[in-house]
Amino acid sequence: MSGRRHSPSELPYAPLELMHPLLLPGPDVPGAEMVGELGDCNSATLLEILRAVLAWSAHPEHSPALDRAALERTEYALLLRGPDAFASPAGLLAGYMANPETACPREVAWACVCISDWASARAAPATSLQFAQAAALAWPRHARYAWLVARLLRVQSRLHEAEAWFRRAHRVAIWTDDWEAQASTLAGLGNLSYASGNYARADVRLSRALRVSRRYKLAGLEAETLHDLFVVVLMRGDRTRAEKLGAEALSHYVALKHHRLPTLAFDFAAFWITMGHFRRVLPLLNRLQGAFSEPRAKMQVFAATARAAGACGNVSSFDASWTSAWELEGDLRGATVYAPCMVDLGLGAASLKRWDDARNALLTGLSVAKRRKEGDMILRAESALDAVHRHEGAEIRNARDTHEDDASNPLVATMLKALHSLVPYKHNRSDDSTRTDGMQAP
Repeated sequence: MSGRRHSPSELPYAPLELMHPLLLPGPDVPGAEMVGELGDCNSATLLEILRAVLAWSAHPEHSPALDRAALERTEYALLLRGPDAFASPAGLLAGYMANPETACPREVAWACVCISDWASARAAPATSLQFAQAAALAWPRHARYAWLVARLLRVQSRLHEAEAWFRRAHRVAIWTDDWEAQASTLAGLGNLSYASGNYARADVRLSRALRVSRRYKLAGLEAETLHDLFVVVLMRGDRTRAEKLGAEALSHYVALKHHRLPTLAFDFAAFWITMGHFRRVLPLLNRLQGAFSEPRAKMQVFAATARAAGACGNVSSFDASWTSAWELEGDLRGATVYAPCMVDLGLGAASLKRWDDARNALLTGLSVAKRRKEGDMILRAESALDAVHRHEGAEIRNARDTHEDDASNPLVATMLKALHSLVPYKHNRSDDSTRTDGMQAP
């Protein structure tokens, strides 16, 4: 936020409004989704307030469509409920809209964000998005509200709309000299490109975000952007550059005690698994067993551990991870991680020559991959199934042919040491000097 422009001049109309316009509500009734999503008396109140905010945002100098008396009654009823995560910001908004000529964009936008946060905590994503958009419309010259809308759209997989809002946020951030918002929006655009499979564009955008964050000494953003670049460059096949970026991200994360350190360790483990370094990653994966609470991430860790343990011939570690992964799979059949996890489990079982288990996991993963039309995963599963039909478990040979001393790898040692203070260790009876535990890239 350093160096913020203090000029009172308006943003240039043409470059901003014509190149990256605000996404105004479409022909549907604004806020209609909230009624079905919330299903209580709050939805009617929020619908009334949202429509008032949208009308005021379109014409802040005069809002004749507002029913001021009704809004005053709503304000009074809400404030009577006392301090409340919903009633307090909603009551403030109703009061602002009852006197629109004195309403301040900053205050209106902030109250909208408070309601967005309340809705998010209630698992009401449509309501959360509606009020985040209302905040961005109420204060269109503030980059961070547009950035918030873009992030919510990305979470909902509405990538085209998210890109428009990220571009809007970036344009405003440039005009207002908000360097942190510039770096964040460039990183957001880069991650959108990654999600759509355009790794070259993702590399360019994330590299720009990295330059901005370094120039203005935004340490946290620099670390996260290095991490994202590590994953993107891996997907582009440049392993040497990727490992350098990952090592740099690790150095920053350790210094900052950053919460994404376990995720970076997970991504490193996935990288090394693709290179056949199963002995190297097994201790790391064991350490990560207690690092994640989200079911998808937990299943990825268990599946990767099973694959590495199978390749190392560690039966006890394989059995524990195999069982834990299957306990989670029932709720994750629609998730993007499901088919890759099934393939990892199948490869681990094949390495131990457990052909029936391998075939079951691979066929399950193949079925889901076909239903989701995941071409690369279909090829991986079919190739692994072909090897299983020939009773070949190649990965165990690769692991046993690796004679490197796992502890000698400085990145593994650094990650294990850093994770020791961040992640509760789940003791496993199969822990010994020949084992490791692992992760998988996003």
